This record gives sequence, structure tokens and C-alpha cells, in this order.
Amino acid sequence: MEASRANGLPLDAQDAENAARQVAEEEDLLLLTGDYTGWKALGIEGLATATGRNTKASAGAWPANALTDLSAAIGELEADGHMGPYAAVLRSSWAAKLRALVTSTATKWIEVIQDLFKAGIYVSDNVYTSAGLTTIGLVVEPSQENFEMVIGRDLSVFTKQDEDMNLQCKVHEVVAPKIKRPNSICEITGLT
Repeated sequence: MEASRANGLPLDAQDAENAARQVAEEEDLLLLTGDYTGWKALGIEGLATATGRNTKASAGAWPANALTDLSAAIGELEADGHMGPYAAVLRSSWAAKLRALVTSTATKWIEVIQDLFKAGIYVSDNVYTSAGLTTIGLVVEPSQENFEMVIGRDLSVFTKQDEDMNLQCKVHEVVAPKIKRPNSICEITGLT
């Protein structure tokens, strides 16, 4: 770092960036899915695996039935007293289908549904069913009253200098999702 400061050379921070990205991806997986067949997380439930969440079977054939499926999921939440705003969480493959044009128009499917989701449409490939399937989407009413991420130990970095004067670093964080009202979550199952 001193040589970089003295000589104006760029500092290679790729290892630190990769470590931070890995922590963020693990945190994302813990919040969205939690413990599932492909990843053990001490039995911690995420949004997609929360006991008591709503589920709605997909009508299939996305993007043509995306509006139907997402509206039906919102209907499930409304039936449980959740009046929004809503957010959708989709894997990248399902979000990509929403960027297709509606037949005989210049409008994309994402533009058709975006008014339903005032809290946003989020894309993450860390959404799995408890069996590890990727054919789901989530519609949620995000608020602290419904669910939150609890921090047990804030992000910290442990560094150690080895005999060659290189710094070895580890990033630590202790977090867990706390789902207070699982009926604020609706899983759309069987997307095709």
C-alpha cells in the first residue's frame, strides 16, 4: 500500500472485493432461501423456505402468464391482510423472460407488471425451494414488521501478515433472517 501511495501505482484490491462479494452472496442466500437440500444453514429458514408462507401454483408459460401468476400471489397476500407495497424476487432466468416484448406491441412484460411492485423487482439466483429447485418466484410485503435481517456480529475483517509480508484476510459476519409474519410471503411454484 505504501508503494502504491509513493509511486502512484494502482492497488490491486481484487482479493478484498472477492471476499466482500462472497459474504454478500452468502448473506443473500441465507435471507432468500436459508437451509435447503443443496446448502445447510443450521436449519435457518429464509423467505422461500419459511414455514407458514403462502404458496401459489404457477399457470406456467412465462412471460405470457407472468401477470396472472404475480397478481394471484398478491391476491394471496391481500387475503391475509397484507396490502403492500409489494416486491418481487425472481431468478435471472425468470426476470429475463419479463424483458421480452408483449405480442404485437413495443411494450416489455416488465413494464406491464412494474406498477404492481412499488417496493421493487429484485433479481437473485439465490432463490431455491427447500428441495433445491429453481422454478419459483417470490412476492413479498417487505417491512420490519414482517421480516428482517438480524445482525449478531457486524462485518469485520481479520488480517494476518505471513512470513513473506503478505496480508492474509478473512471476512466475518454473523447474521440471520428473522421472519415474523410468514404469511407476508407468497412463493409462486412450478414456473415454466
